Amino acid sequence: MMSLSHKYRLPYLFVLFSLFFLYRYIHLGRETVSSPSSIAFETQGRPPVESVPPSSLSSQEPHDRKSACRTNSVERNTDRNHNNAHMEFWMNLPKDTLQQYQAQWQSFIRREMKKFRSPPRWFQGRGIVLVAGNGDTFHRALTTLKLLRHYGCGLPAEVWHLNDEHPDESMVAALHEVQALPRDLSDKHLIRPIDQRRNADKQFQIKAAAIINAEFEHVLYLDSDNIPTADPTYLFDHPAYQETGALFWPDFWKTHGENGIFDVLDIDCQDEWEQESGQMVINKVKSWYPLQLAWFMNHHQEIYYQFLNGDKDTFRFAWKALKHPYYMNPTFLGMAGTLTNDQFCGHTMLQYPPEDDRKPLFVHANLLKITDKVHFLHQDDSGNSGQNLIERPWEWVKQYTQGTGATWLLPEFYIGGLSRACMDFKTDQGEPMTKLTPFDTVVPRLPLSLSFSSSRINIMTSVYNHLPSQLKNRYVIARHGFSLANNAKLICSNPEIAIPATGGPLGTGYGLHEKGKTQVKESATLLSQHLYPGGNFEGDDDEPVKIFCSPFKRTVETAGIIQETLNSTTSIKVHTPEPTMALRERWYGDMDMTTDDNYPLCWQEDAAAPDHGEHSKQKVEGPRSVCDRVTRFIVEEIEPKMQGKVVILVCHGDVCQITATAFMNLEPWRHREIKHVDTADWRDTWEL
Repeated sequence: MMSLSHKYRLPYLFVLFSLFFLYRYIHLGRETVSSPSSIAFETQGRPPVESVPPSSLSSQEPHDRKSACRTNSVERNTDRNHNNAHMEFWMNLPKDTLQQYQAQWQSFIRREMKKFRSPPRWFQGRGIVLVAGNGDTFHRALTTLKLLRHYGCGLPAEVWHLNDEHPDESMVAALHEVQALPRDLSDKHLIRPIDQRRNADKQFQIKAAAIINAEFEHVLYLDSDNIPTADPTYLFDHPAYQETGALFWPDFWKTHGENGIFDVLDIDCQDEWEQESGQMVINKVKSWYPLQLAWFMNHHQEIYYQFLNGDKDTFRFAWKALKHPYYMNPTFLGMAGTLTNDQFCGHTMLQYPPEDDRKPLFVHANLLKITDKVHFLHQDDSGNSGQNLIERPWEWVKQYTQGTGATWLLPEFYIGGLSRACMDFKTDQGEPMTKLTPFDTVVPRLPLSLSFSSSRINIMTSVYNHLPSQLKNRYVIARHGFSLANNAKLICSNPEIAIPATGGPLGTGYGLHEKGKTQVKESATLLSQHLYPGGNFEGDDDEPVKIFCSPFKRTVETAGIIQETLNSTTSIKVHTPEPTMALRERWYGDMDMTTDDNYPLCWQEDAAAPDHGEHSKQKVEGPRSVCDRVTRFIVEEIEPKMQGKVVILVCHGDVCQITATAFMNLEPWRHREIKHVDTADWRDTWEL
């Protein structure tokens, strides 16, 4: 008997083990996953460049996951509109509903891992994915693709759309010309087909589906309103992408500590920026399962959009829930926009290459789409026939000076004049300083006049002097007097330093030196005698003289002295000078707030062929850009509104010189070849 037992011992044990594993398989197959850790992913035994911090696996109440975010650092950066709309839902979410949400996504991921024991391997190569629908979005996508081809980008592209939004034949042909293929999401052979639209204005759910369905293994996803400034192909070779398989970019906001998403996904809340998904670089094979979870969250948007504001953060949270590595670019985003009454209105996100805040790689026109284009339309003076209007929406770039890796920053949304939606950066609660830079100096090679309402793209020509052959008014170019910056031998071109009545050597800003005030009064007296010998004005105009000036403190003070002098030495009444950013100081880039001994370096670049300072190594504003903004101001803001007046333009050294070349019909880079306009000096353009 003993020998018989010994004979069958091994088969008997084998049957017992088999039955045990069969039981465990059946039992676990019916269970929901108790913790995301059971479906987390290994990272091949090496730490990623930036891992997603792991969730706590200890026994904690759900609210403990959120304690790190119940801080002012997080609260002040949350999207208040989203909070107000959903806070009651978060606070009153029943525990059984929360557990149901957890079970649903965990079961989904388990099914996906059974369906795909390993990620699909039939995807090939690198490519660009965009989504489009109505005519406007197709035209924007086409604009982006034309830009990419202009930069020499050879990546193939797919433009995905819903079944009821097929592009017409002309658009299909135009897409083919830029090596792009329109693709229908309703194709039932796709992994994630979408055969009908949601009952909502925005079809956020198609983004993840388009990425999954695309033929490429490595995907650069771009929103249709996201404009590249260079060929982005190199992002696929970035070490962080090679390591993690996903590059993400930050948004202006943080997720509120009371948001129920942390309980649903069983992850810890952290003081970190949300994701802005207008651009993503994703290795689909490496990131297959979190990409499926992102699709699941968007597919069930009736649940997840009550936690998250659209699709943008579903990707980051999907990666977090599965503890999958990704790389969030630590370079904080900037803004592009305009200045109105010295207040910045940012309407466009600027996203930078990883660890580099010098030049944006993506210009994402998020608020620009909802802004009345009348604010940006200018006459097309390229010489083309017809009365074409082109958009010039970007004048300034605003950034934090120390934004990389920082969490104590304060982007703020506000409603500006004429009900414009605007963003700005605040600095009054201990945040880093900000800097304003002319857009054309930050992105000097953006060569296209971009239209968001048509597919027409015009290559910018060399038209920068907009002055007509005949002008309705007489113009005087006046330079500010000797300033405190002159006295300190400083180049002072940053509006945030040069405009305020604070700072500087005396704590009163960078205004005029006492020597300069005396200079201006003497020079203004000579100007008065030049314009009105004997002090008398003969005419019916109640306001024969208009003064416009740069808003810098030194030019405002100069303009004020000229006004006072004309009023006291002539019979005319000169009204308060009007500041305008069109006459601001030339932006001196890296030379700003350095010694004025550096001016000759800038002038050498201006004189050097073939660029003549337009692509300055020091990021100095090119002479053509100065000429463009000053002469455009004259023809658009002065000439149509008045005639027969003396118009005095109070500005700065190089601006005076370059403006004079425009009146002399010379190339602006030749401004050092003409007679120098010294401090407090002026030029009557009738005598040039």
